[in-house]
Amino acid sequence: MKEKLDLLINQDDYYYVFELLFDEQNKEYINNTLDIIVQKYIKQISDYELFRMDLYDYFENNKQFIEEYMKNNLKKIINQLSIINLINYKSRNLEERMLIKNRLDCNPQLSIEDICKNKIFKELNINYDLAILKFLIYICSDILKYEKKNISDIIFIDGSGARCLMIGDKIIKIGRRETFRIMDDKRYLKPVLRKEILIDNEKICFEITERASLDVNDNDLDYIIEEFKKKGKEWNDPSIDNIGKLIKPNTTYYKYPIYADTGYIKNEESNIILPKGEIVIIDNDHIYDKVYTKK
Repeated sequence: MKEKLDLLINQDDYYYVFELLFDEQNKEYINNTLDIIVQKYIKQISDYELFRMDLYDYFENNKQFIEEYMKNNLKKIINQLSIINLINYKSRNLEERMLIKNRLDCNPQLSIEDICKNKIFKELNINYDLAILKFLIYICSDILKYEKKNISDIIFIDGSGARCLMIGDKIIKIGRRETFRIMDDKRYLKPVLRKEILIDNEKICFEITERASLDVNDNDLDYIIEEFKKKGKEWNDPSIDNIGKLIKPNTTYYKYPIYADTGYIKNEESNIILPKGEIVIIDNDHIYDKVYTKK
């Protein structure tokens, strides 16, 4: 069995076993997790069914030995795991947390590059060039410094068409949009950066905003919907997931403007700064102005 554990330790999906043993003990989770691991390597393992059942039985009967085995190989395991898995993994064990933090933060440039390539561009299936990669690495590095945070402090927030990184009070969002150049509105979360970049004839939006509280309810959503109807705006994706509550006045907080043109058409609401506690739209895609909307 040790050989089978060694086989998995050389695979990135060993992460699932790692997470399972330190954080979960219920059998259903164990079975589902091992299915995920083993199914990815069916072609590599000839006695798949035997291997799978053997693992189930072995986990049930030898948890203490496996935990000891993993603890004794903790540094090796962490060094085998990808940057993405390490950021996703939330350990309750101090030794693990310190090893993971050291691995993530020892070379921030490489960690950021890995995040950009394998978390953002790969998952969104975006063909990027070196210039785009360098641009995003620079932005992430600069915000980490501004927010006084490390790679190990980054939190991933995923949407259907975008990938987001939360760094301190900043949200970096990269993805596809239906609507970009639209009329400005006081309810839009003010961006530090909002820019469309053409990659392989496809428009990709890069956006940086402040973090907003997600302590909102259906009444808050209904209020925004009614307000937009009165303004002649058509919102095709009204969702409680797309609104938030300001934790500070709705303006930009950064050492300098990154890019002046945000894609919003200025109007009388452009200079209105809503105070802390007001409801804002944190994802304003699929919003159309009856007067003007240009995709």
